[in-house]
Amino acid sequence: MPELAVVNGAVLQCDKGSSPSPLAVTTVFTPVLNFQPTATINDHKTLVNIKPFGVCAITGYPCIPVTPVPWPPRGASILLPSFTPILAQGSQLPCVLGGLIHVLVPGQTTVLLYSPTEMAILNEINELEDEKRRIAAELLADLGATADPTGFADLGLGIRHLFKGHYGEAMLSGLSALPAGDLAGKPAKVLKARQKIAKLLRKMQDLRRKLKGLAGRTPSGFPKPPRGPFRRARSKRAAREAYEEAKNGGRHGGHYRNYVNRSDDEIRDSIRSYEERIAEHHAAIKDPRTQYPDFDNFDPRRQRHLVTKKWPGDIARLHEQKAIMQGILKERRK
Repeated sequence: MPELAVVNGAVLQCDKGSSPSPLAVTTVFTPVLNFQPTATINDHKTLVNIKPFGVCAITGYPCIPVTPVPWPPRGASILLPSFTPILAQGSQLPCVLGGLIHVLVPGQTTVLLYSPTEMAILNEINELEDEKRRIAAELLADLGATADPTGFADLGLGIRHLFKGHYGEAMLSGLSALPAGDLAGKPAKVLKARQKIAKLLRKMQDLRRKLKGLAGRTPSGFPKPPRGPFRRARSKRAAREAYEEAKNGGRHGGHYRNYVNRSDDEIRDSIRSYEERIAEHHAAIKDPRTQYPDFDNFDPRRQRHLVTKKWPGDIARLHEQKAIMQGILKERRK
C-alpha cells in the first residue's frame, strides 16, 4: 500500500527505547512538504539525525542509538535527482545494539509514495477503467442507432469496429443494419457488452486485492518496558515513591485521601479500571487510529503532541494512581 513521505520533525520510536524522539533531516536540496524538508534514507546518523530514545531496555542505561547504515529503501517510486530514495513511513532502521527504529508520525499527511509494483498495478487498473468506459460508450452509441430506420448508423458503427479490430462488434453492427436486424443484433450486443464489463470488473477486483495484499505500513509498536532486575527494581521504586508522596500530602494527595477509607473491593475495581485505561493508551500510541480514525488528517503538531506527550503523560499518571491504590491495600495487610 502507499506510504506517507517522512519529513523533518517526524516522530520516531525504537522498540527497545522508553520514549519517542524527533527525526532531524540534514539532507540538502530535498522537496519541502508541510514547510519541512523531506527526509531520505541517508538521514540515519547517530545523534545527528537519530536522537536518543530515553532508556534502553537492552543496556538499562540512557539510550545512545548506533545506526551506521542508511534506512533500508522501501522501493518508493519517487527518487530525488541524486537518485536517493525518499524515506517512507513504513521504513525500519536497525540499531547495532538490537533495537528497531520505526516512524510513528511522518510529519505530513498529503504526499504518498508508491512502489514500482504498486504503480504498475494502478496503471493497469486505470487502463481497465478506460476500457470499461469505452465499451459502455460504444454500447450507448449502438443503442442510439436504433432510432435510425435506414440502418446507416449501424453500418457506420460496424465500419468503425472493423477498423479497430473489433470483428465481433462489427458483425453485430452489420446484422443490426439489416431490416429487422435490431431484434437480433441489439440484444446480442448488450449481452456481449455485459460479459466484457463483468470480466473487466473481476480483473480490476483481483488487481485491487493484489494491491491491498502488498506490504503496507509497518505497524508501529509501543516500546516494551525493560525486562529483568532493572525493570523490576525501577517499577517497585517508582510505585513506592508515588505512594509515599501521596500519603504525605504531595502529588496525588487528594487522590490518596479520596480512596484511603474505601473498601478493598472498590480499590481493586479502581486498579482494574486504571489497567484498562493504560492498555487503551498503549494501543493508541501503537495505532493512533484506534482513538481517532481521522488521525492522518490531523495537523502534524497535534499528532506529535498526542503520541509524544499527551498519551505517554497519561500513562505515567495512571501508573502512579494505580501504585497508590496498591500501596493502600499493601498498608492494610501489615
